[in-house]
Parts: sequence; structure tokens; C-alpha cells
Amino acid sequence: MHPDAFERLIAQLFQQQGLTTTRTGWCGDGGVNVIAEDPTPITDGQIVIQVKRYRATVSSTAVRDLYGVANTAAPPKGSSSPPQASAQAYATSPAANH
Repeated sequence: MHPDAFERLIAQLFQQQGLTTTRTGWCGDGGVNVIAEDPTPITDGQIVIQVKRYRATVSSTAVRDLYGVANTAAPPKGSSSPPQASAQAYATSPAANH
């Protein structure tokens, strides 16, 4: 599947859950591909999504990069690919959860 088609698919999945989505484009997005917003009063918020379709695991560098970008807009929620052990260690470390 082409990366653009995969981004559209991910955005559609969030739309089907009742969120509004905005695709950011391919250039200058800081690693953020989709922004999903929840309009409901209780769970209201923004989800910053980096769409990756790797055959292997997501590196700790990619996790740190997204973490830095996401924390300026919304808390990180997850990934569509499993993290490397070092990425998991960073995500659960005190440095990442200040």
C-alpha cells in the first residue's frame, strides 16, 4: 500500500470513531501525518498521529522525534507498529513521563 493511501486509511479509521481528522501533508509536518480531534465534552482532545508502515519495528529515534512533536500539541497515544525494546524503554522512562 502506498504511504499516502495508508495515511488516508488511518485518518478514515479515526473518522469512523467519530473524530474529525486533518492530514498535514508530506513536507514540513514535523513527523505528524494526521491530527484527530475528539469533539465530545468529556474525552475532548487532540491526537497527533505519525503514520508508519514498517516491516520491522519502530526505532527509538522515531519514538523520541514524535514524542517531542506530540508534546507541543497533545500527549502521545500510541503507534501502529510495535516499538523496539529501546523505544519501549524510553517511552516508559522518567525522562519521557515528566
